[in-house]
Amino acid sequence: MDQTPGVREGTVDRAPGLSIRLKLTLSYAAFLMIAGALLLAVVWVFLLRYVPDRLVPTEPGGFFPHSPDRTDLLRAFVPRAAEMLAFLFVFSLVGGWLLAGWMLAPLTRITDATRMAAT
Repeated sequence: MDQTPGVREGTVDRAPGLSIRLKLTLSYAAFLMIAGALLLAVVWVFLLRYVPDRLVPTEPGGFFPHSPDRTDLLRAFVPRAAEMLAFLFVFSLVGGWLLAGWMLAPLTRITDATRMAAT
């Protein structure tokens, strides 16, 4: 049988379920999503909780004319944070898929070389 290096004859039967590349991709994506959520939690804990719930009077009967309260900041922050988490999720899936392929490439070459040596 003539075998050319780098050419695979066929596929190998594997156990049903998710491939290792998909599992690695999902683990990378989960890690990035957790990191993003922790970053948003840090913003909430160290920034937004110190903003007053309602306008604070500056003098008897007066308020800052344009000082935002927590509701205003949440109204501006939450939609953008959700958009960025959605982008981060897509980015992490694509990047995780590429990274998993790059990490698994040597295993494919090793497997091919082992098969050639076994024949």
